[in-house]
Amino acid sequence: NSSETVSELNVGRGQIPGYTVVDRIISSSDAFIKTGYVPDATDRLELKASLSDTTTTYGLFCSRKTLTSEMFAALFTTGGVRFDFNADSGEQKVTSFKPGVDEVFTVALDGNEKACYTNGALAATFTANDFTPTATVYLFALHVNDGNSSARAPGSIYWFKVRGADGKLKVDMVPVVRDSDNKSGLYDRVRRKFYPSSQAEQFIAGEKVGDGTLYADVDSAFDATEIGANIMLVKNGESAFDGGGTTLAGALKVNAGTVGGVTLLDGATLDLSDFSGAFSLDGNAIAFADGARITIALGSRTVSTTSPLVSWTTPPANLGTLKFVRAAGASRGFVVKTDGIYLAPVGLIISFF
Repeated sequence: NSSETVSELNVGRGQIPGYTVVDRIISSSDAFIKTGYVPDATDRLELKASLSDTTTTYGLFCSRKTLTSEMFAALFTTGGVRFDFNADSGEQKVTSFKPGVDEVFTVALDGNEKACYTNGALAATFTANDFTPTATVYLFALHVNDGNSSARAPGSIYWFKVRGADGKLKVDMVPVVRDSDNKSGLYDRVRRKFYPSSQAEQFIAGEKVGDGTLYADVDSAFDATEIGANIMLVKNGESAFDGGGTTLAGALKVNAGTVGGVTLLDGATLDLSDFSGAFSLDGNAIAFADGARITIALGSRTVSTTSPLVSWTTPPANLGTLKFVRAAGASRGFVVKTDGIYLAPVGLIISFF
């Protein structure tokens, strides 16, 4: 199961031009983020964070018009994490969840479901009336629509996401350091914009995100990146992923959904060990660099010589320049035919156009 080998990193982490991606940004007491995003009442807001102090109330994420109206917020309180949704007195939910000092946690408020979650588990539901938010979301602070902030939180932000009622990402903010001035903040890969601290106090950068396995759970396009040979990009789940012109020298592992906007470079691996059936290049807009030698990894998957492993109606334009080989240690190679790539018969180690 590929989910056992992937990290929480999303594709593109460490690959944003002009920025160095880190695992978190840290506020000692005063730094917070104005996200510039006004939520829809049916959005789902989710934050991964930790707090370095738990002795008083702090804002986690907050959009509100006044202290008691048009609220779409999550707060830490000494009694437990509280969620406000179009808050009247009956529309505030204080949960039993109380993270400890430096404990990493997630909180989510789903306006479509009218439900709130802590660490992925349902914590409470609302019966709130529908409303139209008008205030920008702040992270690690409370505020009202006049722009004032309070209850600024000390601790770490790992990421912040907003999904619409259809499940599509509308905000995807990850912690980075801007290379030009070494300022730390959050970069939104959907809106493609950097958000530093809104205070004089700046965030402190966490650890630089290194190489490893990247998990492509993004269902919208992102900036073209160059993913190195020491990185495996894992695409699973049913959502589509558009790499926006990304080149990949490492491994692309796919078991569901569609992949577009990706070019495999010479020496790259197409890992189909978790993919059932033929992998169609017609449905997956994957290109190959001219003259590339592409390794296909099957793991323990059983395939036959009579049905294609990779299929197409229209073959890659540069098919005649490509070489497809079996992963290291395999005793069988591939035969490339007009409609796809087949497992070679016994005794034929490798064959290509």
